[in-house]
Amino acid sequence: HDGYVPEDVEKDERGFIRIAQAFDADASWAPQLLDGTASTDTTRIGGLDWDVYALGGRTENNVSHAIGTQAGDDYILLYGSRSADSTAKLAESLISQIRTISEAE
Repeated sequence: HDGYVPEDVEKDERGFIRIAQAFDADASWAPQLLDGTASTDTTRIGGLDWDVYALGGRTENNVSHAIGTQAGDDYILLYGSRSADSTAKLAESLISQIRTISEAE
């Protein structure tokens, strides 16, 4: 798990976004990190479909928003206390890396 705070977000927004990669996993793995919360929606970011997890800060770690996508055999999850917009910006910045993972498998 890596912690990340995007630089190009509003200066007054506080919080964190974590990046997790599960090897040989799919969306069924994500609820393990999200207090059992399953995806409630999907969205398209950077040409990829992302599962949306709306948590509303209900988790022990104050996670309020998460999105995840399949990358080949792996599953990438971005989760944290920042806004959906901040999380989407981070997701866009990772698209080329996610595509590389997908193509390598």
